[in-house]
Amino acid sequence: DALTWENVHTTDTGLDASFFGGKVTATFDFFNKHTVNAVWGKNASILAAGQASLPQNTAGIRNRGFEFDLAYQPVHTQDWDVIFSVNGTHYNTILTSIPEGPDYTYQASPDAWTLQGTGAGSTEYLRGVGKDYFNMYIYRYGGVAGNPGLKYYGSDGNWHTGYTKGDPDAGHALFWRRISADDVKAGTFGAVKEGDIINTTSTSLANRYEMGDAIPEWIGGFSTYVRFKGFDLTALFSYQIGGKFFSVDYATGEEGRYKAGADLNDAVSVSRELLNNTWTESNPDAKFPMVIYGSEVARSGATLGSWNYTDMALFSASYFSIKNITLGYTLPRKLVNKAKIDNLRIYASCDNPVLLYGHKGVDPRWSMTGGMNVGAFSYPYLSVYTFGVNIDF
Repeated sequence: DALTWENVHTTDTGLDASFFGGKVTATFDFFNKHTVNAVWGKNASILAAGQASLPQNTAGIRNRGFEFDLAYQPVHTQDWDVIFSVNGTHYNTILTSIPEGPDYTYQASPDAWTLQGTGAGSTEYLRGVGKDYFNMYIYRYGGVAGNPGLKYYGSDGNWHTGYTKGDPDAGHALFWRRISADDVKAGTFGAVKEGDIINTTSTSLANRYEMGDAIPEWIGGFSTYVRFKGFDLTALFSYQIGGKFFSVDYATGEEGRYKAGADLNDAVSVSRELLNNTWTESNPDAKFPMVIYGSEVARSGATLGSWNYTDMALFSASYFSIKNITLGYTLPRKLVNKAKIDNLRIYASCDNPVLLYGHKGVDPRWSMTGGMNVGAFSYPYLSVYTFGVNIDF
């Protein structure tokens, strides 16, 4: 079937109100956007179509939310002005229908949920009817093979505890596997029970886990404006509550990976947290796996791959930031008019001076859908300090 325009059913209900003689103004809005025939990959015959999946209008996606804007002006006189305002938005995106079967080359679970992503280096999502569209789905980090007392199932098919000299897995990342009924029946992992969590060095044995919606629960900001005679102060703030953010930059460094080759300029930038905290025989308690370089890179690059990152690089997307603070002074008009100037204002301003976030080196403002893809670079939020003079003739 040929692709057609998507059909969107939209409902939008709003309310504007003012109270206390106009000192308080409020706007509330509820919206519901339902795309009933969203473009989605549908299974196709390779013989007939030349590929296993064709984009067709076969899915339903609903975006629903609520937003508000409140403003309060307690003082408004010739010499004084004071205004406070706050706004916020809550919304989610849900799949309401998808075609039967997986839309890519593999199926994530028996109930036809589908694993989606753009390939190596991407954030991946487990998507299904009734699920959040940006439902993050990644491996769980189990520590480092060789950590004292840590038990894991090695690539040699044996159980190991702590560090054994000569173990080829020592120093490498571990991943969680949830024991299934089939595992118990097969006896592959020995005396384990259904539902147990074990550590393994192989992602082919590990399970991905649903980590929650990448979209924050609340997104918004607030501001303050104060004027006293010729002085004025404006402050703008933004906030985000909830959601998930996956840092590819942090993930790249979490296993101490380096590109193959002799040129140190090829080294991938890594987190400062790795300093004195990567696994070695003399540092077995390290949080991070061993640093890998040169010929050994295949163990964590081609074998593990950037598409096998774990939740060690998954963070809360909550933050608070000061977006701008501006302080100005407008000279009295009587004074500047003598110089044939209509208006003269001196000001100092700062953009993005403060970001309060739970982890240094990670900035959740770069993405609203859970993180950055490898190669999808974004400009950082720079702190900019400005001093200036506005002159009107």
